[in-house]
Amino acid sequence: MSVFTELQNRGFKDIFIACVDGLIDLPEAIEVLYPHTRVQLCMVHMVRNSLKYVSYKHRKEVAADLKLIYSAATETEAQVYLELFAEKWDRQYGSISKMWRMHWSHVVPLFAFPEDIRKVIYTTNATRSVNMSLRKVTRNHRIFPPMRQSTRWCTWPCTTLPRSGPCRSATGCLHSTVLRLNLGSDSLIK
Repeated sequence: MSVFTELQNRGFKDIFIACVDGLIDLPEAIEVLYPHTRVQLCMVHMVRNSLKYVSYKHRKEVAADLKLIYSAATETEAQVYLELFAEKWDRQYGSISKMWRMHWSHVVPLFAFPEDIRKVIYTTNATRSVNMSLRKVTRNHRIFPPMRQSTRWCTWPCTTLPRSGPCRSATGCLHSTVLRLNLGSDSLIK
């Protein structure tokens, strides 16, 4: 909470969407200080935490059934897949569907966005990759010239990022998403 309070004290006004990786009380801390923020849990962390309870021989099958939930086209479809998952696996692994239901309010923000945005926000990995690329460029620079050149320094690594993982296409890449969101395009949200 202190980190977000410090950000707010420094003038940080709003967060559009926050993809968090399951740290205890982090979503609540964000929602207290930034009530309009959509808090999205990282699906990779959710699946990883779910598979802790699964025996090795069932892992691939359980992971495939969980993927149906978070890759569904709509929230309603995802709920149907969650119910099907519960019917199939609750006898052996009842804690998994219970955990997904408990965190459901932080799973559903994903379904408000089109597919190319979902590929970026369903996990924290793409964001970490961009942050690492920006750190490489800015690490040796103590003083930045005027804003126009600073922007150029920070957008350059985004244009040279490898197109792998969730960022295979130009429209699905995190840097184009961030740039479009910063430009204030409301057409990205359904």
